[in-house]
Amino acid sequence: MSLYLTTMKTPLLLLVLNLLVALYPIGAANNQTPSSLSNMLKALDAVLDDSSEYVALREERISYLKELLTVSTTAEQQYSLSRKLFLEYYPYNFDIALSYGNMGVEVAEEMGNGWLRSGSHLDIARLYTVAGMYSEAIGAFSKIDTLRLPIERLGDFYTARIHFCRDFLENSKDDGMKRQYRNALNYYRNTFYNIPRAKVARIPNYYADSLSVRLLDYYDRGDNEKAKACAEQLVGSTRESEHAYAIAAYYMSIVAEHNGDTEGQMMWLARSAIADNKLAVKDNASLCALASLLASRGDVERAFRYIRISIDDAMFYNAKLRQWQVAGRMNSIEQAYQEVVRKQQRSSTTTTILMSLLACVLLVACIYAVQLLRKTRKTQIALKTKKEEVEAMNEALSQTNRQLQALNLSIAEANMVKEEYIGLFLSMCSDYIDKIASMQRRVRKGIKSGSIAELNREFPSSDIIDAEKEHFYEVFDSAFLNLYPNFVEEFNSLLEEDGQIELKKGERLNTELRIFALIRLGIADSSKIALLLHYSVNTIYNYRAKVKNRAKGDRENFEQVIKTIGSFKA
Repeated sequence: MSLYLTTMKTPLLLLVLNLLVALYPIGAANNQTPSSLSNMLKALDAVLDDSSEYVALREERISYLKELLTVSTTAEQQYSLSRKLFLEYYPYNFDIALSYGNMGVEVAEEMGNGWLRSGSHLDIARLYTVAGMYSEAIGAFSKIDTLRLPIERLGDFYTARIHFCRDFLENSKDDGMKRQYRNALNYYRNTFYNIPRAKVARIPNYYADSLSVRLLDYYDRGDNEKAKACAEQLVGSTRESEHAYAIAAYYMSIVAEHNGDTEGQMMWLARSAIADNKLAVKDNASLCALASLLASRGDVERAFRYIRISIDDAMFYNAKLRQWQVAGRMNSIEQAYQEVVRKQQRSSTTTTILMSLLACVLLVACIYAVQLLRKTRKTQIALKTKKEEVEAMNEALSQTNRQLQALNLSIAEANMVKEEYIGLFLSMCSDYIDKIASMQRRVRKGIKSGSIAELNREFPSSDIIDAEKEHFYEVFDSAFLNLYPNFVEEFNSLLEEDGQIELKKGERLNTELRIFALIRLGIADSSKIALLLHYSVNTIYNYRAKVKNRAKGDRENFEQVIKTIGSFKA
């Protein structure tokens, strides 16, 4: 027996080794990553694992500021704290940041401080620009009195204008508008570069802002060397604990991309993502971009994890532009994932065949039976674990697809609402222009003829305003019910039977219904609703409270349920 085993030992070992070599690629990492990049990705994974701790730190700061705001006694304190809360929410949650930006405007108006009011409108304009809401950003920019803007905010103003023009140029398809905003971009760049030295000294972060502007200028011109030099200076002037570092690192990744340095691009994206996540920044782009690159290199599992985190962040931040950008990258990652699944299935078949051959060899070579049996069992366990992982990834993918479907429906609904009300707005503006022109002609004619008394009879103090208000209500009711024809019925179904709203003859909506119609359109702030419907804020509060008291079920979530009436169904 021993002689037989000795004779066959060498060829048997060669056969076993060949089989193990054939099996190795199944368990080995097919996508090797350079050690430095690999270490950076491991560091990023560790930061993502601890993301809840970083979020808790930001929430703790926010809670402290909110407590101070509740006990503040002066308008100055309220303005300062509302802006601090705006800056905390600016990269964290779009909707809440916007509410504190509007609060700053209101407090500044109460103070009669034009400087502070313009500063708050600038904050709101920057926020709308980041969110890709360009028409709203234009409206906010138009409310800024540049002559009353503090010198300390000039850097913010010009960089905001520059970024707005670049984003608009990137997303616009209108050649005429592109020429207009290209000229505007050049104007704001030159003005920013030529700010007098005496003012520059009083502008915080002017050096970093100027580097950022020059970097993008060189980038637009195709001068990658100068762009890289600016990016390196920008990184060197910031600390890794600052949000500015995440932005600077992202710029470095762009420069690396245009120089064909994919590994460098991924390194800088990872650094940017680490900085963003340590600061609990939800409005981020680095992690999503990194996920796409990892998918193209075959690291699908990590790419899938990163894109899911990016989707969650985009949904939490609630800016439609960022959600759309993330959703666009998801398709390519999904395709890469499906390809990996197919390869794993083919590998699984090959593994089964090879394992069968190995089992036959083990039957002949009984001296190796115990050792090879153990290896076989380990391999089977690994295959089972891999199968479970694939099943888990399939389930996660299905969940993500459902999220994307809901997101696409939400975007479609938002676009429909926007198109409807843009048309309505333009039509009403045109009507009011015609009315004003007609009124102007009659007034001029009356003044010329000296018929002042006749003019007073023709234009009583409140009749015209009341008539126009009623006209506005009619147009609004018609447009809204065109979008949500079953709104009244669905709204009443949420109320107790004795508390349901009964419309008078000829009415399509009443005041209560209009308030909640605006909430359905996404306007939940009582001050905005009061402004639109020409009521006091207290009246709006009272209406909302009375209706909620008549609601079925959970009254705290009543308005959230209202926001779902007539929604697109997945």
